[in-house]
Amino acid sequence: MLTLNTLLDLITARTSIHICIHDISGITRRTRLRIDRKYHTHTKNICETAKGTPSGYVSCIACKDASNKRAADGEEFTRVCPFGILEVIRPVIIEGKTRCIIYLGNLTDNLYVSRKRAEETCNSLGISSDKICEELINTEQTDKNGTDLRYYETLADHIRDYIKLLYGTDADSETDIPENRHWCVEKAEEYIRNNFENNMTLSSVAGLYFINEKYLGRIFKKETGKTFHQYLTDIRLERSLRLLSENHPIISVSHMCGFVNVTYFNRCFKEKYGISPGEYRRQNKK
Repeated sequence: MLTLNTLLDLITARTSIHICIHDISGITRRTRLRIDRKYHTHTKNICETAKGTPSGYVSCIACKDASNKRAADGEEFTRVCPFGILEVIRPVIIEGKTRCIIYLGNLTDNLYVSRKRAEETCNSLGISSDKICEELINTEQTDKNGTDLRYYETLADHIRDYIKLLYGTDADSETDIPENRHWCVEKAEEYIRNNFENNMTLSSVAGLYFINEKYLGRIFKKETGKTFHQYLTDIRLERSLRLLSENHPIISVSHMCGFVNVTYFNRCFKEKYGISPGEYRRQNKK
């Protein structure tokens, strides 16, 4: 029997489709349900471009949160995101609980309409629409390939049914993840590593995975030895070391690592490393 990752590789090969499995229960820890990072997040260029500015990121996350809530309640639907991308969304409900949410996207059914929507969103956010409109050309354009939207909805249904099948397979009932590692701590760590440059809080990440904020904060500290904020700051500081070695301006390094301002970045850096970013750069100058 194919693993979920192999199935997704086969589906997306030679197409522009992107599939994201948003895990809200730890289901993708199971051996046959494990998937590559690219299937955990929206990783197509247009998504990265849209999230490349603070206001664009906030818009994307707000849209994703709203869709997650609808799907977590068991709703199956198709929607167009603020930047013109069409997505088919399917909750995977097993034993009465939504275990994960399938996003089958990077689709457009009318490129002109999608561009107009993207331009309107970008104008309202005060950001340029040029790159996003360029990336729309690289989407799976259903109006050009002659494939009806129902094809993609059926495809999402089949992925949902296959996940249920794999989940119910006796041979796949165990994982090789240590029992003392809670799935939501792993997801929070993964989310921080992939999005540290953006504004985030314990509350926003807990909401993304439908976990009580205080509970997540408690088990996160227990398993990592750090608070959520400490862990996030350390990841940002580690990233800043590489950027400083690449000779970026210190104020740019601060921004690229997600610090609210350069003064706060300087203070955090000195607290951790004992010297300022400028001193670190001088000492490590090649």
